[in-house]
Amino acid sequence: MLLALICTMVASCGKDSSDGGDDIIDGNNNPSAPKDNGNPSDNNGSSIDNNDTPDTPPDLSTYEVINGNRFIYAGIPDKYNTGCDPNTSFATISEDGYAGELYVRVQVSDGVKEFVVQGARIDASPDEITVKDYDFSDGKMRTTQTDIVANVKKIRFVNCKFNGFANAKPYETNKMYFTFEHCTFTGGVNEVNITLRNCKIGGFIGDATNPLKNFNCYDTFICDLLPAANVTGTHIDGMQTYGREGCEGGNIMFDNVRFEFPSIHYDGYDDNCNACIMFQLEYGNVSNCTFQNLYCNGGGKWYPLYVTDGKKGKTFVQDNLTVKNVKVSDNFGTIFYADNFDQRCKVENVEHFSEIYVSSIFVGGDGKLHVICSNDSHIDHTLTIKTDKGEYEFAIPHCPSNWALNGIIDANTNPDEPLKDLSGRPYTQYRYSDMPFDIDCVVDMPAKYVNCISGGKEIVNVEL
Repeated sequence: MLLALICTMVASCGKDSSDGGDDIIDGNNNPSAPKDNGNPSDNNGSSIDNNDTPDTPPDLSTYEVINGNRFIYAGIPDKYNTGCDPNTSFATISEDGYAGELYVRVQVSDGVKEFVVQGARIDASPDEITVKDYDFSDGKMRTTQTDIVANVKKIRFVNCKFNGFANAKPYETNKMYFTFEHCTFTGGVNEVNITLRNCKIGGFIGDATNPLKNFNCYDTFICDLLPAANVTGTHIDGMQTYGREGCEGGNIMFDNVRFEFPSIHYDGYDDNCNACIMFQLEYGNVSNCTFQNLYCNGGGKWYPLYVTDGKKGKTFVQDNLTVKNVKVSDNFGTIFYADNFDQRCKVENVEHFSEIYVSSIFVGGDGKLHVICSNDSHIDHTLTIKTDKGEYEFAIPHCPSNWALNGIIDANTNPDEPLKDLSGRPYTQYRYSDMPFDIDCVVDMPAKYVNCISGGKEIVNVEL
């Protein structure tokens, strides 16, 4: 009887719960249940007496609150630990054109709305300005007259929404510097003097970022760059830098950035998904660039990472280009396309990745523990979560390759890959929300520790 009880206890696994309800992986809405309520081992391997388990949650007041959740761990960017808080009551630009202390000119041309930050208008403003909790998402933002201000201006946006941003000409003498923290972009972020921290970029068709000079991207999630049919044939990269004529580009850093943009199929249209990192110089020199600690699942059917110093019959200079500590989905047979690869680029620890990963652990508003898990690989996995309350298991399905999403077998990399899921649904019908990204695995609180394991390997182990 006990054996039967243990075997029938199944943990539920919600996906995309913030987007209109849980998509339960195992098809039921039963709450998570431990496999065994005996005496599980703690993270040191010793036995725990369940009578000592607290009846109330531990003190979590020292843990950071991100988007309304109390985070125990946030090591890899995901949709829960990046971007703005969707529960914010966002402000909009006032009638006299101000967002806090920042003047923004609103203009409409041919029905297209723009937010323009003018150097001439903010010259009398403080040299450092913070704008928080504003919604600029109904028009793209750009700068002008960036070289005529008397002093360097540092403008910081916190928890704001944008439909694209560009800090552009004149590149070499631009005196405006922009920092974005926990902001959400539904359009590309481009050009110079930009720092992104804990941002989410996606939900549109096109390049997520086009950095040129003094561009830093930290702890950021770039995702869902093909949410609809690509009717115009728009080129899609997670990051593309191509240089600019008359500008010495460079000083570009991408650190702890996750890319998730599968080549979703739409009948009758090409996806035109290219690389996560596209370093393709076409118009000018770009040097001193580092791309490190990346998670790459994107690149059409071919190359997640693409490096070349020339196109359009020209060759440009790049110095000090480093790519290191990059995990690439094993759905791609080839990681790099590169010209003069060994001579041009320092590469360290860039490899295929066949395992699942845990990006966040937090206590939500429901008082339960949420473990966020993703699978970029072609292998079905099981996530085991151990707490002092018990042991929980979650089925984490494999990630269909970009070939399978388009109904094609990749005979070289994965000749046995199925073209349908277990329910018989073709992968050609999948959309981004169907992919095994940011799966919400929920277990009961209180807990003294959380130990996440897959394939006999420990992924994350934290004490509360």
